[in-house]
Amino acid sequence: MAPRNSRDPKRSSRDAPSREALEVHETIRQINSLWLGGRVSRLNEYLLSDVVMIAPAFQERLEGIRAAIESFQAFVRNARVHAFHETDMQIDVWENAAMATFRFDMTYEFDGTVYDDAGRELWLFARVDRRWRLAWRHQIPLSRTVVASPAANRPR
Repeated sequence: MAPRNSRDPKRSSRDAPSREALEVHETIRQINSLWLGGRVSRLNEYLLSDVVMIAPAFQERLEGIRAAIESFQAFVRNARVHAFHETDMQIDVWENAAMATFRFDMTYEFDGTVYDDAGRELWLFARVDRRWRLAWRHQIPLSRTVVASPAANRPR
């Protein structure tokens, strides 16, 4: 079975994305909007109960909705996001499963240090009761730049 795919769900052409790819893209947009807006407790509407989240470089594996939401909460509690952009969205859909990958660029502050991060997200979705839910997530770091650091601002 060949996937119904989309390189960019926002484009319109004769190769327009499938309705399912558009639904997955909207689910991604909702998830990102919720955590960026600090409304992490509402993420349970978009995650499978047995969701798996793999940390960058496979450093850690979180299993279950509670661990996933706690991870988002810890980041939102400890970091201040200045900018977040997703690009190069690619979505492949097979029946009740979908794989989405996209690039992200994010500027955020953590413990007084400002970072510019770039990476790719890999998100696997399952369609349950006609809704797309995140089943598996992995983040692949591409680059990190320290923009400003408290140590750099101290007089010598």
